[in-house]
Amino acid sequence: MADDDFWNESQVKKSAKKFSFDDRETTWGSGGESTSLQMCGISLDGTAQLFQQVQAGLKQGESESSSVSDSKRSNQLELHQLISEKSLNILMEADSPQFINLKSDLDPAEELRILRRRYEEMWVSPDAKKTVRKMMLKEPFILELFRSLKDKKKLLQEAIDLGDGDTILTVVIFLSRTLKKTYFNQILLEMPVAATHYVAYLSTRMKVSELTDLLEMLGKNKDASMKQFEIACQNSQRQMQRLVTCSKNHLFEGRDSQILEHYIKFLEWQAEAKIGEESVVDCLFTLCELHWGEAKPPLSPLLFTQLQGVCDKQYQWTAITALAKRQAWQDIQTFLMAKSWLRGPKLRVTLPLDHIVVALHSSGAPEDTLYTFLQLIDNVDKRLVLARQVACDKAIIQASMNLRDKQSLPSLRS
Repeated sequence: MADDDFWNESQVKKSAKKFSFDDRETTWGSGGESTSLQMCGISLDGTAQLFQQVQAGLKQGESESSSVSDSKRSNQLELHQLISEKSLNILMEADSPQFINLKSDLDPAEELRILRRRYEEMWVSPDAKKTVRKMMLKEPFILELFRSLKDKKKLLQEAIDLGDGDTILTVVIFLSRTLKKTYFNQILLEMPVAATHYVAYLSTRMKVSELTDLLEMLGKNKDASMKQFEIACQNSQRQMQRLVTCSKNHLFEGRDSQILEHYIKFLEWQAEAKIGEESVVDCLFTLCELHWGEAKPPLSPLLFTQLQGVCDKQYQWTAITALAKRQAWQDIQTFLMAKSWLRGPKLRVTLPLDHIVVALHSSGAPEDTLYTFLQLIDNVDKRLVLARQVACDKAIIQASMNLRDKQSLPSLRS
């Protein structure tokens, strides 16, 4: 029976102490001795010491950082770069004994007086600094008690001084709901930090009209136009309509205006040609490969190039690579060369000839095609080097004969 009692009896029940909120002032070790109260694994007696150490570390951050190696400095951030000093002070003070309300036995009359005082405080304009502190610590707070414009501006300034982004944004949203638009805009003009947080909030929430009005009010007309362009590009179904509206209602200067105009024309062309490539160059490559020689829109490569403002070099290189993929060597010769009655064939492209020869060789061009273009290189030494690079025997022999290099001919024959 003793064995049964041993196995059935719980040692936890014998050693456990009943939990009570009234016992928060002391805890008990395994031997029954009294120890100090702990928070987050740190005794309350040591919290103040830790707070002083962190403050000292913040003040010495700049001086000590000079002795740290460059590798550590690139991988690690100082504490003051992660959180502002004021925010850290509040977090550390929140764990110190002076801010912890330890429960004690109160008589009903005293408890009633405390509740009545707290109720009366709810209808009095609170201290801005204390309210901001509560907001950061996620403690209960009431912003509606800040009724006057002066009190609201002071509340926002305290939030900015604290440096906590969530707190700043919460106050800004509160002001946007409780102030006339003229007063609210004036505050944002006076406090750029608050304006930056509110712009990011409206952008994240996709509140396009409010964001555009705010940016224009702040004098950032170009940012407003680019934001409209960005949002218009995100909706594929109404993209064309929004881009046209964007180009009419917002100011785009110089190069930006030209890019927007070409992009709208590109979308219109895609709808007509039914070619869904993402970029202008990809569409041009498809046209050169599948519709070379087409003279009518929308499938004419030349007309598409003119419509989109593609430069000559880009058009020529895209056409060469597309035709080489199709093994259309005769089309390439016709495209690149112009006949001259007096001086024979003449190259009519602005691309470097050696690049063209190497590209054709990489695509598997026959020797006759390579020889035709190699003969257009005036410098015989350069022609010989390039002919050896692409293994064009006919051009090598011709260049060697022009240079009167008889020694290289027997080796070439062997």
